[in-house]
Amino acid sequence: MRKISDENGLTCYLCAECHRGTYGVHGKNGDALNRILKKEVQEAYESIHGHDAWMELIGRNYLD
Repeated sequence: MRKISDENGLTCYLCAECHRGTYGVHGKNGDALNRILKKEVQEAYESIHGHDAWMELIGRNYLD
């Protein structure tokens, strides 16, 4: 997934706390932030390319 994100300008750069801290995307309580970021990235991508292009590229819908 990281390679696809990097190649398509979908990478979110985070500070250390938001990345690996307790509430960071890889932290033990970070699921909420992880879901928020994935949703926001999908919304931004779809506003330009559409939902079908997102599903073809990523194959998962984070808007539900």
